[in-house]
Formats: sequence, structure tokens, C-alpha cells
Amino acid sequence: MKFLQVGLVIFAGIALLAAGCVEATPGEGGSDTPFWVKETTAPVGTPTTTAILDSEYVSPATPYPATTTPATIPSTRQVPENIQDKPVYPEVLRETIDLKGEAHAWTINAAYPPLIVDFVVKPETQTRTIVYQSSYGDRDEEKSTVTRISPNSHLEVTIRDADGNIVAQDGFNGKYTVGKSKQLLVLRGGVYQVDLRGTAIVADISIKIGKIEGENAVSA
Repeated sequence: MKFLQVGLVIFAGIALLAAGCVEATPGEGGSDTPFWVKETTAPVGTPTTTAILDSEYVSPATPYPATTTPATIPSTRQVPENIQDKPVYPEVLRETIDLKGEAHAWTINAAYPPLIVDFVVKPETQTRTIVYQSSYGDRDEEKSTVTRISPNSHLEVTIRDADGNIVAQDGFNGKYTVGKSKQLLVLRGGVYQVDLRGTAIVADISIKIGKIEGENAVSA
């Protein structure tokens, strides 16, 4: 009988010790996290970008509202092609932007003219198959694939002076031609805002300004 009582006491002790171990194990039914477990949050990935920006001459800006009426734009001239030596102007911004209806804008400190904005676009396209009857021989059914620029794909680049007046403007599709590579040129120094707005189009934009001490060169 005494042996049975001692056995029960030993069994009860082992059970209590086992229960204590279970309660101390994190994540098994208990809502409290043990002090040695540190909660961490996965870091937010940094989006990749192809932007190059000289912060001394370029800063982000708030885009102007989209113009609803044609603007009177002062005439500008293209960079002459028949000169022997053409200056190589410093590039203060270069960026590739996939536009989906939003607008981007930058303030440009172009104290030394000119201000040159180059852009190259890759529009969204649509492909369809046309079925028609051949006009030769047995007049068999023929198929042809046609690819065209999406009517939704367009771009507009606007340069405004410090007073908000439009001094140069061009774009792609819509009210503009479908040339995929264009240039805007402003010949007077000053502070300007460049707005870029588009839909269903990828735009490569490059902005250059005049003299930056020690950075200009001349190409033959």
C-alpha cells in the first residue's frame, strides 16, 4: 500500500513538470508571446527606377491641370544641323516612365540657355487579324495581321515659364503627330517647369541645360 502511494506521488510530479513544459512552448495555444521571441516586419521592397536627376538643377514639382483649350505657343527654332561644332550640353535629368494616365513634373533651373527636352516614346499597340477573299485564282480566303498604335496611347510634354505661361509644347498622337522622337527647345535662360502627361505609353525623357562650369564639352 505504501509503495502504491509513493508511485502516485511520483506520477503526479512528472505530470506537473510535463504541463509546465507545454505551457512554456511558444505558439502552441498560448496567446502571449515569450519575451525571447522578437516580432519582425518584412521590409517593403524599394521600386526599381531608371531615373537620373541632378538635384542642384532639378526638383520634383506639382503638375499643372491638363489644358482644355489650345495654347498660344511662342515660336521656337530647332538646333541647327549645319554647324561644324555643336556644344554637348550637360544632362540634368534622364528617366524612363511607364505612363498610365498620370502626370509628372519637374522644376528646371536653366540659368544658362538653352533648355532642351528630348523624348522618345514606345506606344501601346493593337494587333488584329483581317480575313478577306483573294482576288486571284480560286479567290481563296486570305488572312493578314495588322498592327497599329492604340487610340488610347498619347503623350504631351509642356514647358512653362516661372509665370505659368506655356513656352513650348509637343507630344505624340491625338492632336500631335506620331513621330516617336521629338525635341523641345527654349532659348532664354530662367526657371521652367516641365510637365509630362500620357496614357498607355512608355516615355524616355532627357533634359539638358546650358553651361555648367567644368562639365561642357564640344563635339566635332
